[in-house]
Amino acid sequence: MKHKESQKDATCSGCHYFKKGGCPDRNAKAKSEACGSYVERNQPVQPKDTTPVYMGTSEIALENLIEHPAALALPANEDDRACASDAMDAMGYDPLTICKHDIDPDKFFVLDGCGRLKWLRTKGAKTAICNQFMMNGADVDTFCVYRNTMRRKVTTGQRIMAYLALHQVCVLQEAIENSDPHKSGAKRGVDSCEPSYTPKAISDRLHVCKQDVESGIQLLRAMYTAKFPVTKEEDGHKTIVWDEANDKQVASMKISLDNVMKGDTPIRRWRAAASSSASTTGTERSPTDHAKLLLNAMATISRSVVCIHDANRKEQEHFIARWKQLKDEVAKHINQIMS
Repeated sequence: MKHKESQKDATCSGCHYFKKGGCPDRNAKAKSEACGSYVERNQPVQPKDTTPVYMGTSEIALENLIEHPAALALPANEDDRACASDAMDAMGYDPLTICKHDIDPDKFFVLDGCGRLKWLRTKGAKTAICNQFMMNGADVDTFCVYRNTMRRKVTTGQRIMAYLALHQVCVLQEAIENSDPHKSGAKRGVDSCEPSYTPKAISDRLHVCKQDVESGIQLLRAMYTAKFPVTKEEDGHKTIVWDEANDKQVASMKISLDNVMKGDTPIRRWRAAASSSASTTGTERSPTDHAKLLLNAMATISRSVVCIHDANRKEQEHFIARWKQLKDEVAKHINQIMS
């Protein structure tokens, strides 16, 4: 049965059934089954699952194991290396994490366990017990960082960003859809990613603070979309607005991400650090007001010198010696000004 003219609506206007005279059935369910384009246009985009797959444990010849560059690039503490070597001497070693080499089919990349591989070589071992993973489309460098940061002494920001980078497709999809003010409810319309990648779910998974995860997701989203999050207050409520980032902000966001991954910047401080860097990059420093600095120093000395009596004898002698030296230097410069 074909549609009557009045029954042709925009629902199926783009499919080949409509062009041929209408859908086979005007029933909505039958129509959705018949018109593949209708179903495809209205279903949420399904992100590709790129989670690495564990393939099992096997014994691999050391000559076929190659340290992955991303694993070698991670900082290693020599004290930790020595402690790990002593522990392996006493109790053995944990399996190495490996994946197939991308060029040589007989070789394997060591993603986690470069120290253990070095220890095995020094002991004259011929083989190593390894846990093999199939990358399944995941970025090898990211997975390598994730495996190592989950075990080493790393900051919270490093752990969070490594995890978010590994699952960035689902994290970004859920973050962007959850930020839609038109959606409501417990899941806010998001049911295409399993498991959940909300800040609460991730914080529970990594045993970190939810606010740290939220900051990490904002940094990931900022890098992905080239937009900078700005907090604005409306009707007493603070909301985050995503403004287009200029070149300075993009550069500062990259610097902030690098500093978070190095452990130099706390993850909650990346926005402040990026804002400060973007506002000063390419601008000249204002001249130093030396006269004001001297006046402030003199005021500080005047307030503090009355308390010199409370200092011990050694501190008093040090102060007196430094004061005599400073007095001579000040007198020399004042005489030059007055002459």
